[in-house]
Amino acid sequence: MDKLKVMIVDDEKSVRTGLEIIINAEPDMFVSAIALNGRSALDTLSRHTPDMILIDIQMPVMDGLECIPLIRERHPELPILILTTFNESDYIIRGLALGAGGYVIKGKQIDRLTQNIRDVYQDRFVLPVAVARKLSEYIFNKPELLPQRAASEYRFPPGLFTKKEQDLLLLLQTNIELKEIATRCAISEGTMRNYMTKIYRKLHVANRKEAQLALQQFVITPSKANRM
Repeated sequence: MDKLKVMIVDDEKSVRTGLEIIINAEPDMFVSAIALNGRSALDTLSRHTPDMILIDIQMPVMDGLECIPLIRERHPELPILILTTFNESDYIIRGLALGAGGYVIKGKQIDRLTQNIRDVYQDRFVLPVAVARKLSEYIFNKPELLPQRAASEYRFPPGLFTKKEQDLLLLLQTNIELKEIATRCAISEGTMRNYMTKIYRKLHVANRKEAQLALQQFVITPSKANRM
């Protein structure tokens, strides 16, 4: 079995060295590339494609939040895990909205880092308790962001929607304009339109109202849930 190739993007040498030691000690993964900032990461990705990326937020030249959407344009499905010292709501919201599969705080449960890497690579969402609490507080204080139904109330056919598309489908239930959703998710209106085009195509609908109606086919009703 091939080892998981992990790319580290961090400007602190001591952090990079520590991560290399931890990751390379695992039997199923190794550090295949290192970049000191977002710009360096993009240059490296033009020559080498890892299996997943471990990236910091604040770095010189180009930070992680600037870099992630550019990575997404080139490699839409490449798993990304944010590892940072910042636990602010705005960073968390933007990082996850831009396409990261998890958000981990440096120095917190570092012993779980390699499992976090495996989880994100296997398309499992990683959100430690402290980060989830911050995210919950942010959403709770903004009722307009709360979907009419929770993600757990839907069952999508495997492979039909990407994780990002599922997140946007939940936001489609709110009264927020698409332009505002794009702003809150820190993506361009053009990128938002591209996502909507793909979602509408998969749902076989022509607009948002039709998409909201089509979503009902994936709702798990109590009777269906009892039969599963």
